[in-house]
Amino acid sequence: MLDIHNYPSRDTTIMVSILENENYYVNGVAYNHSGTYTLNFDTDIHGCDSNVTLILHVIPTQVSVWDGSAQSWVFGDGSQANPYIIENASQLAYMANVINSNSAFYDEKHFELIADIDLGGYQWFGIGNSASNPFRGHFEGNNHTIDNLNIDIVGSTPVYIGLFGYLDSASVRNLHIIGNGVISLIGSGSS
Repeated sequence: MLDIHNYPSRDTTIMVSILENENYYVNGVAYNHSGTYTLNFDTDIHGCDSNVTLILHVIPTQVSVWDGSAQSWVFGDGSQANPYIIENASQLAYMANVINSNSAFYDEKHFELIADIDLGGYQWFGIGNSASNPFRGHFEGNNHTIDNLNIDIVGSTPVYIGLFGYLDSASVRNLHIIGNGVISLIGSGSS
């Protein structure tokens, strides 16, 4: 008679949020940057190895000042239950870029801002820049602020301006535009 035990490898997912400048420790190793980490542990006494997926979300505690770059978000799939998380100014700029180049891909997608943003005086192009590329999603601002929104428009072509430009069946909630922004129209004709 054989007594056989099968101990398969274990896969575990840890999802955790920490504040900026804090560490999250797994097996004595500190993690402090947003992202998804795959951690492999040695075989235990039963011959099982463990694979742990750590999904770490670092919540900013300071205003994110834009440096003019665009960076993809790390978290979310755009569903209502798991929105794209906008953690910093570069990710907000990325959102504008992808919506303005292929808005149909983001129809009905959900976005959530988790930081105050300072656009740093850089030229901003609204999220949803035309009738052919409107914003058709849902944006939750969580009462965060956008400062230094600067837009310069030259010419007489119709444009859609603002943090969001052209919206179509969209929702933007709990977001505050504050401070030192300037919208400048130069040489626009009368219509």
